[in-house]
Amino acid sequence: MLLYTDELLICVRLEILGWVDHFKSTNPIVTPSQWLANQVKDSFLASFPVRVINNGIDFQTFCYCESDFRSRNNLGTKIVILGVAFD
Repeated sequence: MLLYTDELLICVRLEILGWVDHFKSTNPIVTPSQWLANQVKDSFLASFPVRVINNGIDFQTFCYCESDFRSRNNLGTKIVILGVAFD
């Protein structure tokens, strides 16, 4: 059975606060939209730095291009869902 003293609780609280301060200084909260960043800033996470990275896709690399993929695979106007995974 552990008995917690006020001194122990103060030490634990200071350790947690130290970790939180370190986290705040090294790790921003990343959101995919400005709207979500504003929600974070209005929440209990307001003291953390927030950075917006809009969906994280490089549109210079991944952009629309003409393709005959639908006709080659006889898809017509069917919906295509692309899934990608790696180990």
